[in-house]
Amino acid sequence: MESFLGAFERYLPGEVQYINTIFRVIPIHILLQNYDYVFITHSASVPWNRNTYKIKKQIIQKICSLGEKKIIFFQDEYFNTDLIEDLVNSIDFDCVYSVAPESEWGKIYPNLDKSKFKSYLTGYIDSDDLRKYEDLLNVDRKIDIGYRTAEHNKGMYKLGDLGRLKSEIGLRFLDYSENLSMDIALGRKFLKGNDWFKFLLNCRFTLGAESGSSILDRNGAIQGKIRSIVEDNKDFSYEEIMKEVVDKDNSMNFSAISPRIFEAAILKTGLILVKGQYNNVLKENIHYIPVEKDFSNIKDVIEIAKDEKNRVRMVNSVYNDIVLSKKYTYKSFIEKLMKDNIIEPKFKDYKSCSFWFYINKVHNKLMFITIKILRLIV
Repeated sequence: MESFLGAFERYLPGEVQYINTIFRVIPIHILLQNYDYVFITHSASVPWNRNTYKIKKQIIQKICSLGEKKIIFFQDEYFNTDLIEDLVNSIDFDCVYSVAPESEWGKIYPNLDKSKFKSYLTGYIDSDDLRKYEDLLNVDRKIDIGYRTAEHNKGMYKLGDLGRLKSEIGLRFLDYSENLSMDIALGRKFLKGNDWFKFLLNCRFTLGAESGSSILDRNGAIQGKIRSIVEDNKDFSYEEIMKEVVDKDNSMNFSAISPRIFEAAILKTGLILVKGQYNNVLKENIHYIPVEKDFSNIKDVIEIAKDEKNRVRMVNSVYNDIVLSKKYTYKSFIEKLMKDNIIEPKFKDYKSCSFWFYINKVHNKLMFITIKILRLIV
């Protein structure tokens, strides 16, 4: 999220100010200004909690009233989508960015004008990460296959089969070690930031599947039904629960490439992935070793993974096509954003930035310190 937010100030022309709405208050220095563009990012827009949606909506409406043009980004568009529709209908957004496949927009947003919709990815390549690790790529990797993901517990059932695949691929490979060194953990040993990158640098391959959900829960009712079934029938399997809640009206194929794919690409870590579209960024057998969704070819995949020459060929293809091409960098994302919304490039001179720009910088620094202290206390 930090890289996504930072890209606006780094690559957009002109003066960029940030608002953190975690305390549900708009700072006075923001209310005293008018803006050419207001961007509502997915960290602020997605209505996960129905109980707090009303105040979230009021804050977003007030912030948007300060801008000449208004642009909003969404992710996780498979839950409470009725509230997303309500938010978009209540504000005349000039552009709505979605990570959902365009083929699913009609099902997810039946009551919205899709002509304002644009596609974007869940994440991009951070040039800082690229520079930081580019001299460390030829290390001796001790782990053949390394992986970290959440455990597929009952709280994850709301994502359907797409959510299950992320954990199942880890479990399946643990059953077929075949003299390979594996470091696979589900629900524990979760790694973030530099620790995750260092881990990947020590892996010949990592596992993965597409992000997203195969269930559309428009108003939270399906999650409530799953919770009720689990409480009343503690021995029900995942398959039995899915039979109770999934039908043609709420099933969908909301799949997207994960930011972790790009992180592996930067570090030249090989990819073993469940077959999928991956936003047409990756190609089977060129960029990754494909695993069937029923895992019927897992033994063949493991044999292919033992071939180091093939791994080197594959990671070099990924590095050249995905990383060096610069098609999927945060800079390219902002350039597309500017083109989509006719944002004119102009010289950015921080010496001429307004007084409010520096007030905003100080305010956000104090906010960061406050949040950090509160987290330590709680």
